[in-house]
Amino acid sequence: MYQFADKSPTQATMMAMGTMPATTSVRRSPRYPAANEPGTVAAMTAWICMALAVIAGLALGVQGPANGALARTWDFWRAVTLNGFVVLLATAVGMVLTRGGAPVPGRAPCSQMIGGLCGAVVICSAAYVVPRLGAAKFNVGLVFGMLVAAALVDHYGWFGQVVQPLTVSKIAGLGLVVAGVAVMRLM
Repeated sequence: MYQFADKSPTQATMMAMGTMPATTSVRRSPRYPAANEPGTVAAMTAWICMALAVIAGLALGVQGPANGALARTWDFWRAVTLNGFVVLLATAVGMVLTRGGAPVPGRAPCSQMIGGLCGAVVICSAAYVVPRLGAAKFNVGLVFGMLVAAALVDHYGWFGQVVQPLTVSKIAGLGLVVAGVAVMRLM
């Protein structure tokens, strides 16, 4: 969670929704200390988090082909519905095992629940696109979309993120991904 020093609850909600630009008064909670100090628990946590990010990337690389195969076996809507149910079941079991209870949706702003909608977009698009373009091309497009969205979230400080301005090197990196998409299209 991020705290908004010197901001009213309304301003903090507006900042989290991205309708009010974040300023330097946004600071991280002590629960998530800076990961740039070598040898600290935070630095070790950063390595664990990066490993989890790589695992998530591997899972996304497998998810598209699996969704596409399921959509070929069944029809499109049955396949994505089954996938949605599996996601719900897996996350509910994980929550019960680690938290011991059900979530209370009223505690979070609706804008922060967009992640579920984004997951549905990923599941549906993978089931439709992978059988038509292949897993590699789908994942190149997926990575490009993720990087663009992440750059915008960081640049504007949406969802309470610390503002990290868009730089020339980040734009150049996105350009390299676009070049990768072009090369993949030629294959």
